[in-house]
Amino acid sequence: MTPLDRLKQNTFKKLLPEYGSRESRALIRALEEDLQAHPKTTIDGDDLIIWNEAVQRLLDHEPVAYITGKAYFLHLKLKVDPRVLIPRPETETLVIEAIQQLKPITCPTVLDIGTGSGCIALAIRSAFSECRVYGLDIDPLVLNVAKENAQHQQLDVEWLQADILEQKLWKNLPGELDMIISNPPYILESEKKYMSVSTLKYEPPLALFSGDDPVRFYKAIAAFGILHLKSGGRVMVEINEFLVEATMAVLALPGYTKPELIQDLSGKDRIISMVKL
Repeated sequence: MTPLDRLKQNTFKKLLPEYGSRESRALIRALEEDLQAHPKTTIDGDDLIIWNEAVQRLLDHEPVAYITGKAYFLHLKLKVDPRVLIPRPETETLVIEAIQQLKPITCPTVLDIGTGSGCIALAIRSAFSECRVYGLDIDPLVLNVAKENAQHQQLDVEWLQADILEQKLWKNLPGELDMIISNPPYILESEKKYMSVSTLKYEPPLALFSGDDPVRFYKAIAAFGILHLKSGGRVMVEINEFLVEATMAVLALPGYTKPELIQDLSGKDRIISMVKL
């Protein structure tokens, strides 16, 4: 058994009570692949310090993506840290659906609202040789992460700082859009009891929780789209599976087609899509 094998075996024993067999193995694999300095077949002192610190952070329920600083979204490897939400598989479904809708358009123009790590904006930009993509977020520190990811991926996205809930700022934002796409905060405070310790303790609450009005972002996005989408332009948003009716209701504005509901890979209601008339 190599020194690395022994280290992984000992790590597995430490993680097993907290995470179970399958997840423990996945976490060890993530550490092995994505730590900036990690053990290989030989282990020096620095490697061991980094590895042991990472294991302790896992035992404190910190998400492995924040420990390694890396998250995977479709074909992209992205930088993440506690400034931004860790990309989820459900959002990959949103982007895959969006790309299919955009394919017939020559050089589509897209605005991603609440861009976070930039995962949506960057994945869409990477799918088209000619495409103009904007990524909007309220927080300049969050946009710094997105900009780093764009630079690393060598993708050209225009980053904008604004609060989409501030209607007076809309005049400064792009118009004649082919698509508005968003994964806004949509989790209710009452859902906290169903959430993991790692998410509640470490991920940014402003990117998770909807506040007193759980559909306020959808109201704003739909109203903004009436003014900023081309005729035939599309709104695509990720939604809370427990708020489908309420979200459908606020999106059913005059000037749009009837909202279409799309399921994610788990069969849950996850996406609403509608077209400006």
